Amino acid sequence: YGNVQAMRLSDGEVLWENSLLPEGGRGGSLFVTANQRLIADSEAGIWILNAETGEMIEHFPPNSTADTRLYADSLLVGEANYGLMRAVSIETGETVWEKQYTPFIPYDPPTLYDGKLYFIGRKNEDMARFPSYVMAVAIEDGSLLWRSEAKDGVELLSGVDILEGTAYAIFGDGTLRSIDLETGEIDIILRSEALSYWKNNEGSYFPIPGLVASDELLFASFGCSTLYALRPPP
Repeated sequence: YGNVQAMRLSDGEVLWENSLLPEGGRGGSLFVTANQRLIADSEAGIWILNAETGEMIEHFPPNSTADTRLYADSLLVGEANYGLMRAVSIETGETVWEKQYTPFIPYDPPTLYDGKLYFIGRKNEDMARFPSYVMAVAIEDGSLLWRSEAKDGVELLSGVDILEGTAYAIFGDGTLRSIDLETGEIDIILRSEALSYWKNNEGSYFPIPGLVASDELLFASFGCSTLYALRPPP
């Protein structure tokens, strides 16, 4: 436990290994910043290493979050406790902000765009229900900019991704919908008749709808074993 290795992609040769983190335990998250710092985040703390040599730069005591992601090369943001979102500085290891936001789904973390985090969440009074809200939060202080729900109240099945200044997500009725980044207004783009997920799939392993933006296209799956490449309308 606690070993970190760097391997060359071309042939798998181990370039360096740091075994000085025995208390790091199993699991955790690894991130590389633009200035070649390797961030190792676990329940036992945050370690900062030189990504090129593996040399230890700094270690901060436990203050991490579950389902963490690195944003703006300076903040680890994730679900701290059930119903809390926390941002931790990789410069000091201290909590920058912590807000009582209902948690996002771990397999689709918040998306950072133009200084704002966009993610989905549940209603505070109904934590058993799947997420139905899209939220926009300022990354610098965690302040809520807007929270939006579809007019028909349909739940969300995917996280939020952004293409050319518009956000998109997949909803529980098989629709792909656009989300205005400034107002949170939600509009239907298209509907899939082949939606398959945990509510209508009784198999041992259920599919998870999702989407990702790349270049000028939006790639989406409605859980039906088919990947769609879409060019959203202007």
